[in-house]
Amino acid sequence: MAPSTRFICVALACVFLAVSLEPAAAAGRALHANSCKGLEKRECKKADDCTWDKNAKECLDMSDGDKDSGDDDKDVKCSKIDSKKACKKADACKWDKEAEECMDMSNDDKDGGDDDKDVKCSKIDSKKACRKADDCTWDKEAEECLDMSNGDGGDGGDNNAKCDKLDRKYCKKTSACVWARSTSKCYDVYDPKDADGKLDPKRAPSRNFDLRFWKLTLNDSKEIKDDLSESPYEKEGQFFTGSDGAMVFRNPSADGKPTSSGTKYTRVELREMLRGSENWWKANGDGGKYPKTFDYRNNWVWGSASSSKKKIAGGVNGVMEAVLKVDRVSTTTRIEDYKVGRIVIGQVHSRGDEPIRLYYHKIPGNKYGGIYYAHEPTNKKPEQWINLIGNYVEEGASGGRTIPFDEISDKSGIELGEEFGYKIEIDDDDLIVEIYDKKGKKIASDKYDMSGSGYDDMWTYFKAGCYSQNVATKSNDYDQVSFYKLDVTHENMKS
Repeated sequence: MAPSTRFICVALACVFLAVSLEPAAAAGRALHANSCKGLEKRECKKADDCTWDKNAKECLDMSDGDKDSGDDDKDVKCSKIDSKKACKKADACKWDKEAEECMDMSNDDKDGGDDDKDVKCSKIDSKKACRKADDCTWDKEAEECLDMSNGDGGDGGDNNAKCDKLDRKYCKKTSACVWARSTSKCYDVYDPKDADGKLDPKRAPSRNFDLRFWKLTLNDSKEIKDDLSESPYEKEGQFFTGSDGAMVFRNPSADGKPTSSGTKYTRVELREMLRGSENWWKANGDGGKYPKTFDYRNNWVWGSASSSKKKIAGGVNGVMEAVLKVDRVSTTTRIEDYKVGRIVIGQVHSRGDEPIRLYYHKIPGNKYGGIYYAHEPTNKKPEQWINLIGNYVEEGASGGRTIPFDEISDKSGIELGEEFGYKIEIDDDDLIVEIYDKKGKKIASDKYDMSGSGYDDMWTYFKAGCYSQNVATKSNDYDQVSFYKLDVTHENMKS
């Protein structure tokens, strides 16, 4: 055949193929447009987004969540697949080996109903499939698949129990859970927006109070350094929730270890930490290295500080408000008699000195206790002591020592177990202290000018709890304070 003849034949063949293939392609598009219904088994298996149901002997559309614009069609679609292979091929479907059926994995509430999401995870019996599924995680101990989609896994409070069962790897992977280094356990995430203001005696202190920016020092000097909100932490006999929901600090002052080189006393006390936990810092910090305890970013400065210090500090000025009861104070002592029954219930602290220590003091035999405070300058000037309620201390620069017991008035004051409140505020160089009765009425106050105390560019922080100022002789002697409110605010707070 001549070359020109071969070219004509090839050209004609191309035209023929193009003409014959175009109707087939159009037909394919028409078939897809008309969904999978009506396709024969062979055509169904070849078609995209279609699968053959052996039981019903029909072709099913697997392309979207509601193929007929209907109610729960997607669930029916998966459930109609009786082939393990076809189920695994289908989007949003998974094969349940135990039930030998195809399960829908497409959304949180596939039937518009109650706890269907939880059922979805619980029906997965394969460890591999469970870990692959969104919002599901495998419980090694129970050998079951758990739903981790939200803070309440469908049946009220269940998420905490589920988080508690996870190891570190899968705890960190699960958004509803957080890993606490201090206890090496997994807990549910604390969200302050969920707090309802009610004190629940069944919950740990960090679930009744916002403790995201505090650390805890225990009687033996051990520190719970993780942000307390990451773990619902309690320490039997020292830090726990009372029967009325209060946050209780109990300090056996005869036992334990002094918590710093500068004191002979013990404490169970919170220390403010504006940097939060490492987890919080990674999510909300300035991108730098996790700040140390004595870093400006972890503490706050006064409004009188230089602009350069205010710029890097965690906050400026501060207000701490508390409602509390002093349940018990020590009645024995192995040191000076005048220190028996004396505790610190709130502080502003700096590197080595305290702009304020707020005391409650009740001597044995008296009905009422008194409240006073000490201001300690950082420039070697003498401490100042001021009575707020009662006449417990000698006031002024030479004060601090309790007056003779028989001269202490017992006509009024704060009884053990009586609810009261305090407010400590630093506004630029002014120290403002206020005491309130159980009805919220102000019953005592004082304002002190600290402009000559040497704190201008220093970082400071709040402390609250039970800091004993006595060393008892009996091991069963202790101090105890219960808090019903503890709130802190700062200007320009980075958190």
